[in-house]
Amino acid sequence: MQYLDDIISRSKIAEGSLETFDALYLRYFSLVEGFAFAMLKDKLAAQDVCQTVFMKLWEKRDDMREIESVSSYLFTMTRNEIFKIFNVRKSRGRSEELSTDLLKGLAV
Repeated sequence: MQYLDDIISRSKIAEGSLETFDALYLRYFSLVEGFAFAMLKDKLAAQDVCQTVFMKLWEKRDDMREIESVSSYLFTMTRNEIFKIFNVRKSRGRSEELSTDLLKGLAV
């Protein structure tokens, strides 16, 4: 039954059904948010990730018929958004290190 529900949901969302999208949002939001929070340890960042994921899902709704599993698709999108955040944080850390080194060099 779950599989049939996914097929119907994917088809209706691809057709632009806001009602089906809302139902999908209500069904998965807390799961996606929990996953994001577990990885990020930041409630606001996890909520931002969820908003981004569901916004992208709606924007790419034409592709929904090709998706095997809605939940797998959502969690893959969530993981990818989290990796983007990790990369930004990592880049900021490097920038801060370079700035600190530069300031130390100027102080000499």
